[in-house]
Amino acid sequence: MSAPHTDLERQKRRHRGPLIGIIVVLLFVSAIFAYFVLYEFGQSDPATSDAPTDTPVSTTTPEVITPAPQADPSEPSGAGTDGNN
Repeated sequence: MSAPHTDLERQKRRHRGPLIGIIVVLLFVSAIFAYFVLYEFGQSDPATSDAPTDTPVSTTTPEVITPAPQADPSEPSGAGTDGNN
């Protein structure tokens, strides 16, 4: 089915205001976003070339802890402990 009353000139006139408003808001938001990005990049402190960046935080070696070996689950408990296999 088609629309019963299609007056394209009237529809163009009625939609012109909202479309202009949408475009104005998009431009305004884009300007605010660009200002924010430029402001943040302008306020950031760039890394200096005389400061080393790959030095470790700690100079101590970490202690490595290994878990105790687990008993073999296929053997019955106490198997092989008396030496009479």
